[in-house]
Amino acid sequence: MKNPEIAERISLVTGGGGRFGQSLCQALAAQGCKVLVGDCDMVSGREAAARCGGVALGLDVPAAAMWMNVHHTARDMFGPIGWVFRCA
Repeated sequence: MKNPEIAERISLVTGGGGRFGQSLCQALAAQGCKVLVGDCDMVSGREAAARCGGVALGLDVPAAAMWMNVHHTARDMFGPIGWVFRCA
């Protein structure tokens, strides 16, 4: 059963292509979140996004310009990011 407090929230998971990140992405998606999979390895990021029905975005955590791109892309696609989970 989906948690109504979590459902439809927009969640960014940095390092979403890694083992822990993928598990977190799947758990968030199962609760109804819209999941953004941020990873500097786009192959892993796309695989994780495909598994959870999310969207993969290129993100190298220390790069400020990439953070701005992720926030603008997320806002344009879904609205503001509600949660950020740092797995990277």
